[in-house]
Amino acid sequence: MYWIADVSVHVKELRTLFYQRGSGARGVVFTSLLALLAAVLQSMGNFFPGIGYVLSALSTMPIVLLCCMLSIRYGCLGYLAAFFLLLIIQRGEAFVFPFTTGLLGIGLGSAFQSFSHSQNNKSER
Repeated sequence: MYWIADVSVHVKELRTLFYQRGSGARGVVFTSLLALLAAVLQSMGNFFPGIGYVLSALSTMPIVLLCCMLSIRYGCLGYLAAFFLLLIIQRGEAFVFPFTTGLLGIGLGSAFQSFSHSQNNKSER
């Protein structure tokens, strides 16, 4: 429980800092940068065979970060943006991402966010 409490505090601080200092444009820019990172990591398997397949599995990370740090809405927006970028970059990976690593990222991010909310509600009681 220590690990989850520590991470959720840092994510909560980043979220409040992001919303206090930032505007809607900052959220869209941050989402697009992480969607670009997800698309590039997903397409690494075809660019660099071997080590690229290991890096391709990391394409879940930016979507999870978006869901945890900002909101599930921004996570879904990044998921769609990464999918459309993959349609432009590599069509073969565009059909793999939405059904495997992209959905895994949204699922993990929303689970982490709901779990941290349930932990915060228990600590407030």
